[in-house]
Amino acid sequence: MTNLEPSFFYSLFLYLVLSAVFGGLGYFAYQTWVVPQLPKKKKVRAVRPIAEAPVVTSSDASGKAYNEDWIPETHIKRPVARKVGGSMRGAKKVE
Repeated sequence: MTNLEPSFFYSLFLYLVLSAVFGGLGYFAYQTWVVPQLPKKKKVRAVRPIAEAPVVTSSDASGKAYNEDWIPETHIKRPVARKVGGSMRGAKKVE
């Protein structure tokens, strides 16, 4: 078995790195300028029959299609906006 010089491994590593860099640059250029110019394939969708949604009827006197008994009162009633004290523009300051 012969002993190979270290410069062989360095040059092999250099060629691998350079080929990876140029390959990456070529891929980037291809994705940037070539792919947008290619015609796009149209997707063909299968036509499905549309099922009609069942009509929900309410037997409750309120006319709502859901039961509000289990919903907490804080979620049903909307909060009232509070007036927050603003700046003192236009008001006279008491000194």
